[in-house]
Amino acid sequence: MLPLIQAITYLYLAGALQGFCLAVLIGLKKNSNRVANRLLALLVFLFSYNTLYYFLSYHQLLQHYPHLYKTSSGVFLLFGPLVYLYVWYALQSQTSFQWKHLVHFLPWLGLMAVVLPILVQSAAVKQQMILTESQQHGLLPANPYFLISDVLMTGLLMYYGYRMRQFARHTTRDQAAVLNRILIFFTVFAVSTIIYRVGVTLGMGYYNLFGHTTRVLFTLAVYALAYTAFQYPDGLSPKTKPQKYRKSPLSESASQSLADKINQYVTDQKPYLLPDFGLDQLAATLELPAQYVSQVINEQFGQSFPDFINARRIDEAKRLLKGDEKITAIALDCGFNNRVTFNTAFKKFTGQTPSEYRLQRAELAKNV
Repeated sequence: MLPLIQAITYLYLAGALQGFCLAVLIGLKKNSNRVANRLLALLVFLFSYNTLYYFLSYHQLLQHYPHLYKTSSGVFLLFGPLVYLYVWYALQSQTSFQWKHLVHFLPWLGLMAVVLPILVQSAAVKQQMILTESQQHGLLPANPYFLISDVLMTGLLMYYGYRMRQFARHTTRDQAAVLNRILIFFTVFAVSTIIYRVGVTLGMGYYNLFGHTTRVLFTLAVYALAYTAFQYPDGLSPKTKPQKYRKSPLSESASQSLADKINQYVTDQKPYLLPDFGLDQLAATLELPAQYVSQVINEQFGQSFPDFINARRIDEAKRLLKGDEKITAIALDCGFNNRVTFNTAFKKFTGQTPSEYRLQRAELAKNV
């Protein structure tokens, strides 16, 4: 088991170095919200440092760098506030930091006030503390201040998770998709961190497989969250209406409501299977102005009306291509007037012709 654990610790080192690079890349991005980016970069940097600190501690290298002792204390108290503020600034498109938000960092400052007497000790005193801690396998006698910080951390994670879920009620579909990913990784971090801290407090281990497993989980959650934000740099930014819709009286909330109505009808009734189904027919069925239906499909689904309809026709065609029905018959069943237009649309959405798609499916089935 020991070689496995040692191998895992070297993954920490690699992950920390990668995290430092990611923090720099996020912090230097210029094509999106700088305040939000810098908050996220700070989060990644701090947890990369925490991971590096853990590596040094496990391999007893802190003796050579005693002034690093306890410098990563309180990092877990910063996760909730930093993620929350990142989301808040990204959603609001704020370009400057509001100093009132420093109140979110008071719990961390309180813990650092407790740790300060250790931080100001001489190198010799710190080396003795490090030696004592290593002899006890990373576990010192329970300190009520740190137990309180664990309880506080749990409460903060629950609070900030709840606040961010409230944001989801007032976001667009695209924003909600990115925010939901962030919330998933936030939840993974919260659960694994709480299990980790409770386990360490109960003496279940710090440097054993339990400690490493939970630490890997919450470290991966931090990096996954950061990569999500890096991959979708403007995913939480408010979208401005295209020029042609600037004068439209349709509000964002009304647009989302109509999008749900359109999607529900199209999914349940499958009107796209009719060859002559068009925008005017959909608008008349839903008793909506055609220009509103077109605007909602453009804004909420990011598609033109023909693409919106054809995408669903192609999904239906994929299902039918699993069987033995002739391709021309499938084209007609899915609302296309002929095989040529079907082939053109199918290749546009899949990069393959229907025949190629069916052949590929057959080959995959043979190899299963």
